[in-house]
Amino acid sequence: KLLRLMSHEPHIDPQSLSVIKCPVLVIAGKFDVIKSNHTKMIASHIENCTLVFINGFHNAVYTNPRDFNSEADKFLRGI
Repeated sequence: KLLRLMSHEPHIDPQSLSVIKCPVLVIAGKFDVIKSNHTKMIASHIENCTLVFINGFHNAVYTNPRDFNSEADKFLRGI
């Protein structure tokens, strides 16, 4: 499952992301199985997007909840 994810995902049309107008927070692990250039591509095509990399892997929300929650809290307080 992870090998497929690393080699074939994401299948996201960048143009489809440009219709998103609300604030978006994209959080990824610094050692995520999704390549950072894919994550950056996603974030760059959303007009009002904040991109944050935190210590951890694809499951950083579980393995690093302190940093995840801190970034989510900071984002939500700013909107």
